[in-house]
Amino acid sequence: HQSTGEYDLAEQYFRNAIKLRPNFSRARNNFAAFLYMQNRYDEAKAQLLVVTSDALYSARPQAFVNLGMCQLKLDNKDMAKDSFKKALLMDPDNDLALVELGYIAYDQGEINEAWLYFEAQRSSVTRQSSRALWLGIMVARKQGNLDSEASFTLMLKSLYPDSMEYQVYSRD
Repeated sequence: HQSTGEYDLAEQYFRNAIKLRPNFSRARNNFAAFLYMQNRYDEAKAQLLVVTSDALYSARPQAFVNLGMCQLKLDNKDMAKDSFKKALLMDPDNDLALVELGYIAYDQGEINEAWLYFEAQRSSVTRQSSRALWLGIMVARKQGNLDSEASFTLMLKSLYPDSMEYQVYSRD
């Protein structure tokens, strides 16, 4: 129902599934994603807090990343940082958690820490996202590392010329 735009019906089915099986973490996680897509971050966070408390849920690291993303949308960087770090304890190569921790560190003026997260993410993937490359550009610029900045800029331009990050770079 969600894929066909029948959002009220989709929500009803999510709620019914959770009511019938309160410990069905997969349904809660999917419901949280549904709520997140509708910008209902508080409600998504509430579902994800239940999901992340399920120590047996196999997708728990991703649930912590999702929780961190909700917390960022709710402007709570400290809680988001904790959630992303928990995800990394279970999945040290989680590229999304690494990038978001890099952005949090950058925003807090911890440039060397941001670089460490960026480098860890860079070594864990074969192709970086435009968001990750933009982080690398900003950190390299702050560090005065012109070679790295130019290299990441070239990658961003070549791989993601239509990305929001490249558009922002082009306006700089």
